[in-house]
Amino acid sequence: MAILRLLGMCALFGLTACQPSNSASNTATIKTPNTQSARPVALPAHCENIPLQMSAITNRSEVQSLAVVNQALKKCVAEVDNATRHQWLEDSYAMYQRFLDLQLTPKTEGLWDEFSWTLEGHPEETADERQARLQQQKDIWPKLNDRMKQMSQWLGQEYIDNFYIGEGMMHLRRSPQYVLDIFAPYMPEDEKVFMQQLGQENLSLTTNDAAIVLPWSELSKRALFWEQYQQRYAKSPYAKFAEYQFKWYRAALFHGTDNTPFIDRFSDTLFIAPEALQTHQTLAQHPHSSLAPTSEAALKWIAQYNAKWAKLSDHDKEKAQQAYHRSIKVDYPEPLQGSSKNQYYDCSSDAVCHLTTY
Repeated sequence: MAILRLLGMCALFGLTACQPSNSASNTATIKTPNTQSARPVALPAHCENIPLQMSAITNRSEVQSLAVVNQALKKCVAEVDNATRHQWLEDSYAMYQRFLDLQLTPKTEGLWDEFSWTLEGHPEETADERQARLQQQKDIWPKLNDRMKQMSQWLGQEYIDNFYIGEGMMHLRRSPQYVLDIFAPYMPEDEKVFMQQLGQENLSLTTNDAAIVLPWSELSKRALFWEQYQQRYAKSPYAKFAEYQFKWYRAALFHGTDNTPFIDRFSDTLFIAPEALQTHQTLAQHPHSSLAPTSEAALKWIAQYNAKWAKLSDHDKEKAQQAYHRSIKVDYPEPLQGSSKNQYYDCSSDAVCHLTTY
């Protein structure tokens, strides 16, 4: 299944088809230095069974078993050392990946997406539309396997979230609220701040069908947050993830996406959404951000080409676009260095980041 956000390996104007898979087979929680170097510490007696309980959860488990584990975690996370919290954080993600794995084939994946869509109404839905949706839901139900039927009945319980990610596809995930409720309050300040920000960002969509669904001012706000996080918590094990987030939002600000370009250069005249232009005018005046000179360069390019764009030949327009790239020097994040595969950070589906492979 596709994840929520379009990533940097996609060509600037070909982002739509570049959504990575987020199945249990190709994502993994990233171990921080805390979890890699920590020594085992004895658990309180009433917490000793938690590792075994988590490892026992599979895609055949009942939601009641998941509830038992989560209740134990809620009681015990506050009572253990930080290394154990990190380990449980990692193990809990793997637990949900197993639990939520429907082992879908291309055929059943489409069936699940189709059925999931019928579960979602919308505020403007008419009575006739609702009736048609419920009838479609009834028609599809017999085609679902037993696990699909169970999961559809468990949605909303124990942080089980079926999230629409665009293009008719649904993403079965553990809600970011899980980490915010169970782990974040007991983490060191730098990690707590990171989880709270990322979790809030990922409770809703950032992009939908190759379109940015946030105001341009919100893109700017998030880019500035992640830039400042790196400065404030430079030694945090999460600083590299904050850098990744900053690069993504920075690229979104200066390029946009297929259906929400910052500058529409393919029309006879340049078009810049008024809110996007205002956002960059504000950023250009920011006294403490590296985004300021880049916004200034973008605005300078717009001023240079705006009036004469319609008169340029296709060749000159291409040269002008290249000049824009040179002036801002901004791209979406590249694959992780030293990786033998095309690996990226998936920072768009949880309150922590995970490795994902394309």
